Amino acid sequence: MLWLLAGSGLAAAADPTVTTVTDQIVVDGRLDEAGWSMAVPVTDFRRYLPNAGGPPDGETEVRFLQDDAHLYIGITVRDLSYRPRARVSPREDINDDDQVGIYLDTYDDGRTGYIFYFNPLGIQQDIRYANGDWFVQWDTVYTSEGQVTDDGFTIEVAMPFRSIRYPAVGADAAPQTWRVMITRKLPHEGTKYAFPQLQRGHPRMFLQAAPLRNVQPARRGAGLWIQPVLAVRHQMTDEDEDGTLTWTGAEPLNETIRPGLDLRFGITPDIGAALTINPDFSQVEADVQIVNLNQRFAFFFPEQRPFFLDGVDAFADQMETLYTRSVVSPLYGAKVSGMEGPLSIGVLQSIDVSPAASVHETGTPGFSEDELENAWTSNSFARLRLDAFGSGYVGLTAADKRVLGEGTGFNDVLAGDISVPFNDVWTAEAAAGVSSSGNADTRLRGGQAQARLVRSPELGLGMRLSGAGISEGFRQEMGFLNLTGLSRGSGSLDYTFGSGRTTWAPGISGSFRQEQDGDQRLEARHEHDATVAGIHNINLGGAMRRWRQDGAAVPGWVIDASWRAQLSRLLTLSASSSHGVEIDFQELVPAQSTFARGGGSVRPTRGTRLDLDVVQQWFTPEGLSTAQATRMFSRFTWQFLRPLGMRLNQQTTIQSDAPRETQASALLIWLESPGREIYLGGTWGMNEEDGLTEQTLFVKATWLVQM
Repeated sequence: MLWLLAGSGLAAAADPTVTTVTDQIVVDGRLDEAGWSMAVPVTDFRRYLPNAGGPPDGETEVRFLQDDAHLYIGITVRDLSYRPRARVSPREDINDDDQVGIYLDTYDDGRTGYIFYFNPLGIQQDIRYANGDWFVQWDTVYTSEGQVTDDGFTIEVAMPFRSIRYPAVGADAAPQTWRVMITRKLPHEGTKYAFPQLQRGHPRMFLQAAPLRNVQPARRGAGLWIQPVLAVRHQMTDEDEDGTLTWTGAEPLNETIRPGLDLRFGITPDIGAALTINPDFSQVEADVQIVNLNQRFAFFFPEQRPFFLDGVDAFADQMETLYTRSVVSPLYGAKVSGMEGPLSIGVLQSIDVSPAASVHETGTPGFSEDELENAWTSNSFARLRLDAFGSGYVGLTAADKRVLGEGTGFNDVLAGDISVPFNDVWTAEAAAGVSSSGNADTRLRGGQAQARLVRSPELGLGMRLSGAGISEGFRQEMGFLNLTGLSRGSGSLDYTFGSGRTTWAPGISGSFRQEQDGDQRLEARHEHDATVAGIHNINLGGAMRRWRQDGAAVPGWVIDASWRAQLSRLLTLSASSSHGVEIDFQELVPAQSTFARGGGSVRPTRGTRLDLDVVQQWFTPEGLSTAQATRMFSRFTWQFLRPLGMRLNQQTTIQSDAPRETQASALLIWLESPGREIYLGGTWGMNEEDGLTEQTLFVKATWLVQM
């Protein structure tokens, strides 16, 4: 009987527990306060990537403390047989370093969570996770410091309760139970270890988390966050194409000197509101140029603007109703997001003063370039999601975009989605929606339905089946929908073998797309994915294809390969290529297409990094000459200090029958924490015929105040 009691006590002690302290914790990476010795450490780590295995090199200990305002995390790694990789890098740029990751499920629901990674110097990377989606651009404010020791490293973290969301504290102020996973990455092995033992590729990752007990967070929410922003720009262009740059002037003044204000308020610990007034949503670095000589649809670019990333998980649905970069230049934006019990809510409203035309291949009435010239649009979006079916959900989404002033264009969307998990490997999902669009002369109505079934085990047989039907009149002007009037489907089978630090997964797949006008695309594919010795990622594949476009039938094929490896602490390389026959969407004839890409990164010193990326494409339609396109991109990063760094970028694009174009930029960055940032930089555009064609110098500063 005593043995049974002792055994149950040991089992209970295995759950991580937060220890409350009253003494001040100074975040310096040393873990020398008395409170750390009071906390029971987590020590039982086991490998889960590439395959399940034993403990990592050395000893790993992770402890949790708290006071009235913060959750503290203390990390100790000691007795290492190797020198850890720890660079002075820009925030988020730590994927090539040793890392410890903290995964927090503050709602204990297995669906959503916060992910924080730290390199041995305490440099941060943060991610929001919700229902299988990773929002890597999400940021929040917290403090972390690290120290590299003689035989390992220590990291100390202070996470303000106001920087994350969690259930409202009850009247009795009873402790909450969150859930936690902890990972440790060893890049020289290509391995990751975790507490508790994790299953690689689990479809609902946070269901594996262990209880984090005795959390006593603050009763109030995030409070008031005030973030003024000031951007000043000086732009010159070669308007007369005579080789002379001319200042574009200060009209409108708001484009030259642009003050703005962002406000965030925590209504409760789990519901927050955000407002932005006259925001400067321009990015401090331009998007990397994309080249495609056989491009049919518009390019998709990821979101990077802070206002849209706040509470981003509450706005995602299976039909991708909201593509926030469809809101180009808002006069203002307002949003409310959060959770109340099992119900998640996200509401957004904004006025766009420079809306972009529809990305749909055949356009949308009311949203052509001519109809949107000098027009504004109102953009409204709302989503409700109810947790159900264990770790599944049911969601409802509504969106409305309409042209203001003399314009009459409008687009309304109403959609619902559902996710139902089965045990630890199966997930079934479905979504359906309707839309109404038009202008004063034309009305379009349509619908869309889609479903998928996924089996994703750690090893063995994996499967994915999906299908969708979209009527010709369906539109999503707040989304990124470029083609309708079609049915499509796909299916794949793969089988994963694994041993030690090597995995191999051969697979077959097939897909079809049938458009209502008779256009069609069919593909059957076979490929092999492999991870070798943990550090080499290899893919080999080939496919047979067939197109029917505007009455022309074209058979085709492709073979492709890719490789990426982190070869040492100094060097990472990657390469990919493909060759085959595809349809030329302009001439509707077969075309030979060859694509090659290569690059990598070099870290010559602790604070410097050089990235290179070269893309080459050849495209030869039957009976025509070969067109070529080349894109060369380079970036040099020099992080002088943890908050202070510099980036130099250059990208050159060369296409057949077009002059060489080059864009260069220089950027000096001071970033104390997200929201406390200063950027000083310039961009220059040039081509080989006209020389320097544009120059922009700018300074942008923002300073977050939390009250």
